[in-house]
Amino acid sequence: MPKIPWFLLSNVHKGSQIEEEITGLFGFFETVYGKFGFTFKLKLSTRPDNFLGEIETWNVAEEKLSKALDAFTAKGGEKWELNPSDGASMDRGLISPY
Repeated sequence: MPKIPWFLLSNVHKGSQIEEEITGLFGFFETVYGKFGFTFKLKLSTRPDNFLGEIETWNVAEEKLSKALDAFTAKGGEKWELNPSDGASMDRGLISPY
């Protein structure tokens, strides 16, 4: 099965748009992966020790991503895991139904 690439989310760095866009992305994953019987797990990777940029930017990004993950879990999604110091990102892993 081909890997579904990440989509470029332009201008989602503006306030509450981050949570809305990320939540929509989770819905997309559920729809596409679910068609093939797959589920997925999510991990939130946080700021590394040698990060670049402003600490406040990192704090906001991590908070918004965490809130989006919590909202997904509250709607019945799989519980997400914390992946400390690996860079502010969300990683996903497919779980095969077979």
